[in-house]
Amino acid sequence: FNGSLDDVGFYSSVLTPAQVVEISAAPPAIIGSAGSFAGLGNTKEKAFDGDLGTYFDAVNGSGDWVGRDLGVAKQITQVKYCPRTNWAARMKGGKFQASNTADFSSGVVDLFTIPSGIFVPSPAQGVLTIQSITDTGTYRYVRYLGPNNSYCNVAELEFVTAPASPAAPGVPAGLTAVAGEEQVSLSWSVVGGEAGYNLKRSTSSSGPYTTIASPTLPEFTDTTATDGTRGYPKTSLMRRRAHVRFTKP
Repeated sequence: FNGSLDDVGFYSSVLTPAQVVEISAAPPAIIGSAGSFAGLGNTKEKAFDGDLGTYFDAVNGSGDWVGRDLGVAKQITQVKYCPRTNWAARMKGGKFQASNTADFSSGVVDLFTIPSGIFVPSPAQGVLTIQSITDTGTYRYVRYLGPNNSYCNVAELEFVTAPASPAAPGVPAGLTAVAGEEQVSLSWSVVGGEAGYNLKRSTSSSGPYTTIASPTLPEFTDTTATDGTRGYPKTSLMRRRAHVRFTKP
């Protein structure tokens, strides 16, 4: 074999959003205004207890809020909310906001405002209303800010985040090649996590590269190699007659 050898890459299986499961040591921390109206125990934790019959009833009529510290900045794809029974109108005009500042003193983004007005119906009671979020930014802190004179009343809240992208496996190493008559046999080390590999070839060290095979095992014999093709001695992996590089497709 006297040809230019090709680009050996790899690919990984891509999970659908439904298959991606995020595992964390603990749920995101609950943040927000402390205490409850008249000290009755209806604190901010009630908004995340999974019970549509309990509710957050803040100390102050205006300005209080409840939310989550997500730990790291994430994209919010949905918010879900359920009002306090018999007080659903208190959520009209409430805002879902995000920030990368813990106290929301700067960088605050309005994700969604619950419609308000005399002729606008109140949010449905006893169920979670689901609202899609179109903002593609990433934020660590998210909250529900109650409208004026609402005591931030809310029965239940959820902030849905985009699933994390699967990490790509590392670059294969230990490439070896054995030349033959119009063929070359390649093998390389398994990295772990890869579902297969892409083998590419070019007659130029700068490309373009064309995929000639996608083996699932860390080995391949190229029987389409042509004797007499000029090689490119540019790598430590194949010094004499081949140009080899690893890429992440």
